[in-house]
Amino acid sequence: MNIIQSVKQFAVILTILVLFQNCSIYRAKEATIDEATTFPGKVKIKTTSEETFKFERLIKEDGNIVGVAKKNSKAVKKLVNKVVPESADNKFVKINLDNNFIDAIHLKNKTLSTGLGVLGVLYVIALVGAGLAILLVVGAF
Repeated sequence: MNIIQSVKQFAVILTILVLFQNCSIYRAKEATIDEATTFPGKVKIKTTSEETFKFERLIKEDGNIVGVAKKNSKAVKKLVNKVVPESADNKFVKINLDNNFIDAIHLKNKTLSTGLGVLGVLYVIALVGAGLAILLVVGAF
């Protein structure tokens, strides 16, 4: 195995590592609106029209449910007509969500998401270590 192949394999391993770090797992159990608005993390909403949107968090404002999303997110692009005009700050916007719009709410599972990321890192470290051991045994270095 030459150095170019080793570099390519290392690049693939680093790509896998990055993908594991960006993974978010949501709880299968549906949450209530009250649970979701008090939850400090990300939420995923399934709408009555079978679409799925992810929000940084849900809040209640004046009795209305509002989703906080990143400016360039899928939710903002698809729900542009529901964006609260005065809500634009540097990174996030608020989107009004009607009760009849929401079919199901799922909260992010922080523990499992973090655990999967750590397992991904350990997996990559094991692959790199095994690859280096093989290269040392074969005498490529």
